[in-house]
Amino acid sequence: MHEADSVKEPDVAEFLCQHGGQPRAQTRAAMTRFRTTIGAVALGACALSPLQASATLLLSPDGTTVYDVMNNVSWLADANLAATNRFGLPLCTGSGTQPCVNPSGLMTYRAAAAWVTAMNAANYLGHSNWQLPTTPSTDSSCPKTGPHGNSFGFNCTASALGSLYYKALGLEAPNTAVPIPNNTVGPFSNFQPYLYWSQTSGGQAGGYATFSFNSGFQGANTAPNFLYALPMIQGKISGTPPASGTGLEANPGGQTVYDPVTNVTWLANANLGATDTFGLPHCNDPTSPAICINQDGAMTWDSATQFVTNMNTYNGTGYLGQTNWELPPGDPNCPNYNCESNTNPMGELYYSQLRLSQGAPVVAAPNIAVGPFNHLQPYLYWACEGATIHDACQTDGPAPNFEWSFSFGNGFEGTNILADDLYVTAYFVGPPFAVASPTERPASTSSPTSSPSTTPTRTPTASGTVSPTPLPTRTPTPSRTANSTATRTPSASPTAPPATPRTSGTPTVTVTPPLCAGDCNHDSQVTVDEILALVNIALGNAPVTACDAGDANHDGQISVDEIVAAAGTGLRGCGSPAQALR
Repeated sequence: MHEADSVKEPDVAEFLCQHGGQPRAQTRAAMTRFRTTIGAVALGACALSPLQASATLLLSPDGTTVYDVMNNVSWLADANLAATNRFGLPLCTGSGTQPCVNPSGLMTYRAAAAWVTAMNAANYLGHSNWQLPTTPSTDSSCPKTGPHGNSFGFNCTASALGSLYYKALGLEAPNTAVPIPNNTVGPFSNFQPYLYWSQTSGGQAGGYATFSFNSGFQGANTAPNFLYALPMIQGKISGTPPASGTGLEANPGGQTVYDPVTNVTWLANANLGATDTFGLPHCNDPTSPAICINQDGAMTWDSATQFVTNMNTYNGTGYLGQTNWELPPGDPNCPNYNCESNTNPMGELYYSQLRLSQGAPVVAAPNIAVGPFNHLQPYLYWACEGATIHDACQTDGPAPNFEWSFSFGNGFEGTNILADDLYVTAYFVGPPFAVASPTERPASTSSPTSSPSTTPTRTPTASGTVSPTPLPTRTPTPSRTANSTATRTPSASPTAPPATPRTSGTPTVTVTPPLCAGDCNHDSQVTVDEILALVNIALGNAPVTACDAGDANHDGQISVDEIVAAAGTGLRGCGSPAQALR
């Protein structure tokens, strides 16, 4: 399928919703099978928002790729394939400089580029044109501009990952793609494998130091981003048992945890904001209200500081009777990994007390389906700079030593230092299978003893322009009834044009206009039942003769693209420019 010829947003789900809503009971079994063939996102659209219903993601029959119809790219269905297939790259051991992959699938940008190169060298799934997702340097849909003139922030949709998050999957910022269930990590509960705020200034444009409990990386983030908060108290709470040893100690009641190495007392609930906002409203979107907490507990830096302030004034005595809660500090002189010291209490907690190593999430994200994708991680993914989604990655990133990233934890698009460990996915331009255009398909010919062959010709239109005559139709057999033949002469043309002789002496006939794509009973419209008939043919439950009008390329089978084209016909009507697969 060529980019210029691809069908524009033919939406199977939208068609089913507009024409009868949820499928009738007798068709639900076919619809269930249709999910595995066409993709769960498209079929769930009747119960989703209009934005979610506007995109089409098609899962390949073998479940390995997801075709994005709007952008004409094929994604890896396994959004963390690197965790199970490193394509020859070594496992990271914490030493060495060669590109490597952590067991979690996390890797540096240099390793991400090497991983995609190795995937192409392996001709993975029969393709050698895999690439990292691209991000343009400027995007009018982004709300903010960085110091280098690059667009960033929430609701950026011109990038490949932004388009996937917002348009194709229908997610809304600052929501996570994969909620983390309640969990226990040592004496803590509800840890999030994501970034946590500190109280320390850091980075550019008024940012603050942050710590990743997904990888152990200490960096910085801009204040409007949505991260989590783990408040602490300096010292040991008065009246609690004295410390014994250097390990973590849960205080009576289990609501606080003392770390004798850094001499700080932590909240035991590492995501208290998800269940207790201390009077702060829930967010409607990333900027409204200005001070708010998202349903999953994430918040901006300004909201985190207000959250701590409200903890200290809670009921006039402070939360748990304490009035000196604060965000943890971070040492700006210790960037990147292995920042474990008294000046970096979150780093010391991650590395020393919880005994985690670089690239190890504090908890694993559940493998739940996100549309047709599996193993999608609610964290940051690497991207590269490219003017359009179809462009190759540029050599230079948005700034020296930085590349683009996108978060499936909240929908934020920004940049990350190359040494950080993020997740990786990839796509190639085009559908996962070759679809020839009409001009590329050979003419349908017959032997001298059979019916005359047909040859596509170019016929002048009424406006004087030249347009290609569609593909030849099948020659009907004597046993077929009139309304099930492969050709049908329009009422506007009572007589067929004369045959044009060929130099070989074999007579040819002018091809009749094309059938309305997917119009099985030839009544000039496409219904839900006809779409389901095509699905059953594609699944092998019915012969292709049950709906010749759906077999646009006359290969004796119904493909995903042909079902999508038929849905486009149902939405736009027969005779529309996008009525057939092109």
